[in-house]
Parts: sequence; structure tokens; C-alpha cells
Amino acid sequence: LDPTDPASFTQVPIGPVSLPLGPQLEGKNNDAYGVRVRWVPDFMNGGNIGFYVRKFDEILIWQALTAPSATQPFGSIRLVYPRGTELYGISAAREFGGISFSAETTYSPNRGLNSNPAPASDPDGQGARGAVWTGLFNGIYLGKEVLLFGHSLWDQWIVTAEANASYLDKIDSNEALFKGVDSPGCVGVRWGCSDRSSYGADIQIVTSWFQVWTGIDLGAELFYHRGIHGTSAAIAGGYEGDASGKVALTIDYQRLFQAALAYNYFRTPTQEGRNSDGEKIVTSFSGLGVLDDRDWVSLTVKYSF
Repeated sequence: LDPTDPASFTQVPIGPVSLPLGPQLEGKNNDAYGVRVRWVPDFMNGGNIGFYVRKFDEILIWQALTAPSATQPFGSIRLVYPRGTELYGISAAREFGGISFSAETTYSPNRGLNSNPAPASDPDGQGARGAVWTGLFNGIYLGKEVLLFGHSLWDQWIVTAEANASYLDKIDSNEALFKGVDSPGCVGVRWGCSDRSSYGADIQIVTSWFQVWTGIDLGAELFYHRGIHGTSAAIAGGYEGDASGKVALTIDYQRLFQAALAYNYFRTPTQEGRNSDGEKIVTSFSGLGVLDDRDWVSLTVKYSF
């Protein structure tokens, strides 16, 4: 982007106005590493326990204001990527009663937090940082043929269910910028402000019919995601009321040709108000965007050779 050329900027909505997108403060191409150790003890009966350490620059962004200039009388917006985030985690996976379970928890002492734009007086554009715990638990069940009155409903079915949660332990820096419930930046705002804790859930059901015709398998998929309670303190870590889903039909010919026809949808809770001209506008939303009426149908085709 050329900061002297307004035509090269994208407009970013900030409150009641839109500001041009200025130069980014990107992550570095070095000083990132990770270590994973996996242990397979006898008492896990074929399962495993994992330990993780990472240091990285985050791929999700803060926003920061820049000072007004002759070409940008209201300033501009910079996209800032939090650098040097640390993460420590442990995971476990094992089968019980025919269901494959796995769980993990992570602790990040300096995670980038959901923040209001940093002021132009901060040349680094840093948002709030703090210690965040996250947790995830899921189970996968592989079912066999199901018969109803002697007729096969499907040959195989797979159910995957997952629950996730996050918890803000403490805020270490730039607490004034933290976009939390009851903070100065969230007065009168219904959606998009972070809670100390949040949790959500996902479920996926996949059914299969083998050899419906010679060399041809058919399948169906149902997926649903929901942010149940709270908006995560971590950047884009989960949003209350945010929902998405998919219903799909698939066909597979001899593992060479696959096609999937899917109906996809998402829902984003919004809060509406009026601008100075009396026009209806979205004043807050829970999710990554304000649109919740863009359901679409997709066709995916793949050929292997």
C-alpha cells in the first residue's frame, strides 16, 4: 500500500465513520519456534499425552489509528499483528467404549486480546495483552450399518461433537484498550465485547452409503456450530450467538472423482441504531462481520490422478 495514495486504501468502518487502510505492522519472518513431545504410556491403552511449547507472531490483528495528515484529514487505520506470543499446552487422546476422545488445554501468558483501536500516539499500535486459558474436548463415534424394519438406513455413520472454552486470567498491558464488557469502549454496546469466560460447541454427522451403484459411494453431512455463552477475550477466539452450519450431499467414484453439493449458512447477532441522518445502521455485532443474510450453495469437484 502507498500511504500517500488514498486510491490504494481500503475503507475500514470505525464507529460512525470509515477510515482508509494504511500501512500494516506485520509479524516477523523469524524468532518463531515450537516443540512437541508425545508420550504413549501403557495406561493410555494405545492413546497418547502431548506437551507443547510455542512462540509465534499471531495471524489475527489489532487495529490502530494514525495521525491526521494533509492527505488524510481524519487519519487512517493500521493493521497490527501481535508479536512474540507464547503458548504452553497439554493434550490427551484415548478410546473409551468405542468412542475416540481427545482433550487439550493451553495457557498463553501474553496473548493478544480483543481491543479497541490503539491511539495515534502509540507508534507500535499495540492493543491489550493478557493471560488466557483455552480448553477443548471432543469425541468421535464410528457407527456401523443401521437397520429399520429390515432395511438399511445407511452403511456407516460418524458423529463428531466438540466443546470449547476460554478464560481470561489477567490483563498485563494496555488494559484501557481492552474491549471488555462494561469497559469504556463497550458502554451501551450489546455485541462484540469480551467476557471473562466463553464457551461454544460444534457437531458434525456424516452418513455413508457404499456401492449404491458399481464403484459409486454416496454420502451426506450435517454440521452446526454455535457460540453459546460469552465472547472470548482472545482475538477472534469465539463469539456469543455466532452460528454457522452446512448440509451437504457427496458422491465418490472409485476414489478418483469426488463431488459435494452443499448449502452453507451463518448467523451473526447484531445491534441496530440510527445515524445522524436517521438511517438504520449496525452499531455492534458478534462475529467477524456484520452480514448474516448471505447463505450460499457451493459445488466442489475434485479429480485425483
